[in-house]
Amino acid sequence: MVLHDRLLEFETLVPMTVSERSALRRWVKGGHDINSNPWNFYDADGWEMSYLEAFRMDLAEYELKTLSYAVFF
Repeated sequence: MVLHDRLLEFETLVPMTVSERSALRRWVKGGHDINSNPWNFYDADGWEMSYLEAFRMDLAEYELKTLSYAVFF
């Protein structure tokens, strides 16, 4: 119940796309906290990134690799 309440609060405060919201909801439904991530990404200060921050970083890295591949070939 606590995770769900935190998720609802987070969703009202943080703008996100539909796909980001869906991924975040699946993460929390699995019993995980919004302030953790499956990629073990940490910020410059050594704090674990929230799921949404890490999701965006993982997506950006994927898109960069895809773009690099497309330009290279």
